[in-house]
Amino acid sequence: MPNLLYKELGLPIKRKRNEEESVTTDEDALVSLMGFCVNKLAEYKSSEKRIEWATKLGIVKLILRIRRNLKMLSSYIDPKDGPDGRTRSLFKAFGTETGRLSAVKYVDDTGMNLQTVPRESVEDV
Repeated sequence: MPNLLYKELGLPIKRKRNEEESVTTDEDALVSLMGFCVNKLAEYKSSEKRIEWATKLGIVKLILRIRRNLKMLSSYIDPKDGPDGRTRSLFKAFGTETGRLSAVKYVDDTGMNLQTVPRESVEDV
């Protein structure tokens, strides 16, 4: 992914905070690159440059959408179920400083955090 974004498309390299050596393509970097492409798109008047930057913007948006869809599939649509076919979550009363419950995957690394199930329908994704 870094090769596509930073070498092939020529977008500015994004690095992790406090780590000068580490190149990143995480969600924050992609959103930042989208903003950069939008600014470049507004900056140019010639149709060739506008098409070039609109294409780069479309590629970055597509990457972000694919990642979100893969996350939705792996975490919520097809989670790893327990040996009995059930999806479980582990709730911790001591998980936060404020006294609210926190939820995590079950102890055998199956199931999912049932407090973070998305509100939108699967068809919207």
